[in-house]
Amino acid sequence: PAPRGREKPLPKTAAWRCVLMAEGSSSGASLFGALNHAAGVGHVLRAAVPRGGSGARVERWAKVTPNRLTALALSADGALLAAGTNEGELHVLQASSLARLVRLQEHPMYVAVLVLTERDAAGGYAAISCSTNEVKVTRLPKERLVPPTLSADRLLLLLALLAALVAAAFAHFAGGGGEAPGEPPAAVEAPPAAP
Repeated sequence: PAPRGREKPLPKTAAWRCVLMAEGSSSGASLFGALNHAAGVGHVLRAAVPRGGSGARVERWAKVTPNRLTALALSADGALLAAGTNEGELHVLQASSLARLVRLQEHPMYVAVLVLTERDAAGGYAAISCSTNEVKVTRLPKERLVPPTLSADRLLLLLALLAALVAAAFAHFAGGGGEAPGEPPAAVEAPPAAP
């Protein structure tokens, strides 16, 4: 069955790439996995693993990138999940929702190893990523780690478009531009006969 919040099941042709086990509460732990679809699309998933290890279930999964995932890392506090790709990208996700927070092009080639540091005094993190012959430390300040939201500007634009559509529909039907749906067409009088 599909996890909550998703109507489609995971691709049947997906191959596991990386798996991480995260510390959990007294009821169990979380398992994070990177899956690559046969077409190259990279997904991450989070599963709940109860104490004793049996009966794990997928809680959430998300498409991260059209590229293959090659590395996965979880922050020590379990708040962030990072994924590296075969194209050198670094994706940082909120571990609880799997919402993408940051996407960076860090390397020219695949990310082989990825580590997230502990939260620093300012509330930020750092990602250490390794490619073929390159190691990068990327600062992730707290301000960049905010889930995407609908901005006020975009909300106003959507409301303005909705108002314009309603006004156009009202003008069309109220101004004689056409009959309202479900109403019979108006009677048309025949022109007078020629004498």
